[in-house]
Amino acid sequence: MNDQDRMAGMFMFTLLLFLQLISGVVGVEDSALITEDTARIAFLDLTEGEATLIRTEENHNFLINTGSPESYQELKQQLDALHVKDIDAIFLTHQSKDYCGNVKKLIDSYHSETVYHAGKKQTGCFQKIKSDLHTIKLDEQEKKDLDDVKLKVIYTDDEKMAIHVTYHSTGVIFFATGTIEEELHILKQHLTFQIIKIGDYGQGKAPSERFLHDTDPHIAVVFQMKGTTINDGLIERMQELWMDVYRMKQTGTLIIDINEEEYFIPAD
Repeated sequence: MNDQDRMAGMFMFTLLLFLQLISGVVGVEDSALITEDTARIAFLDLTEGEATLIRTEENHNFLINTGSPESYQELKQQLDALHVKDIDAIFLTHQSKDYCGNVKKLIDSYHSETVYHAGKKQTGCFQKIKSDLHTIKLDEQEKKDLDDVKLKVIYTDDEKMAIHVTYHSTGVIFFATGTIEEELHILKQHLTFQIIKIGDYGQGKAPSERFLHDTDPHIAVVFQMKGTTINDGLIERMQELWMDVYRMKQTGTLIIDINEEEYFIPAD
């Protein structure tokens, strides 16, 4: 893709988001079901922590992280607005309270039966959990099929894990640590992706200019957490390369639908 085509594509994507912003439909007031052969990724705007919903073409729901306990009402309101009745499984890319703080409430309210994690189970994530819950440790390179959505663990660091999610030709990387070590490890795997979730709330140095040049992602998503400071140099670096950068604190929840041909922000 040449620079002119890239700029045109990014302009159209940004225009669609702007139109949704001014019409007040960015995100969560959508239809209950997605169209056939379409998967949905919803990066949920929370005051503290991370949570991302994946809805498959079979209308099964999977949650990547749960946000902090302080953000539970925000999380529940958005899940309800997205007509989520059940969550089939939860994936934890970290085991600190801003990632796993609502595991128990979600299990009780949305009937989740399986939680996936990396490394040793941390007590703080699994206190007072029902005894029949399946907790499954994932190692690097392990894969899970979420219907036709594919999930692969691409990096681990103790209880942290980075994952690669793909549907048809669209890929999303969820960075875990925001470190150059993680970035270099992922770069060697020659993965296909257009969307990146920045690790550690954008406080780190990654992704570097080299990584961005070599992989050419189009979209970056940055969650927020009280007490953290985003690396302004990182944001500037991505914007200089014509990436669309969505900081949840500023843009709110971001929903992206994916089909065989493209990814796009859905119309109301």
